[in-house]
Amino acid sequence: MDAEERQRPYYRRHLPHFHPSAAVYFVTFRLAGSLPGHVLNQVRQERQFLKERIAAGFPNMNREAVRSMHRIHFERIEQSLDSVSTGPRWLERSDCASTVLEAVRFHDVRSYDLIAGTVMPNHVHVMFYHDTREFNTTVTDILGSIKRYSGRLCNTIVNRTGNPFWQEESYDHIVRSDAEFEATIRYIVHNPVKSGLTDDWRMWRWTYVKQEYRSFFSSEHRSFEG
Repeated sequence: MDAEERQRPYYRRHLPHFHPSAAVYFVTFRLAGSLPGHVLNQVRQERQFLKERIAAGFPNMNREAVRSMHRIHFERIEQSLDSVSTGPRWLERSDCASTVLEAVRFHDVRSYDLIAGTVMPNHVHVMFYHDTREFNTTVTDILGSIKRYSGRLCNTIVNRTGNPFWQEESYDHIVRSDAEFEATIRYIVHNPVKSGLTDDWRMWRWTYVKQEYRSFFSSEHRSFEG
């Protein structure tokens, strides 16, 4: 390990080390209106219930329990996005999907260290390492830039300029272990396969995995565990 690598505040898999400003983020954002009203109401009720449980449980509830509750809530949203048969699916268009992936990749090195990402018909997953001291910007600003730029171009493509393209809120989760790091990459890459969009993750044009992590899937073709 050279001097520059020793100074970088993360482990070999880009996990933050003693620096709260540095983290690996797993972020999901979705199209505006991609969840039906009744599903959205259920999600909001579950979120409120989650907040109340956490508030009632502190200080006796440990951090892992809180993370587990948030993870379950996210999985509920993810399942809804993958299974919903109504709502906009603008990202099924190759020109829109390519525009979004290009916007995500544009910020690699400039604003974060992009690890993996995939564009689904109605939502996007992105995983990246970010340190506010190194990149001099915030995760909120980065996501805002990606969504504004891609939303404007995609709205032009589908001839609906002036309408919201992305849902304002995004889901973000900090990856906290090597095991979770690998599992998250597998989750992102597997999403199009699991949803029946492709049989081979390598054939999904709108999935990106940094070259150094492709070895995770070197012997995996049609599907994989994780």
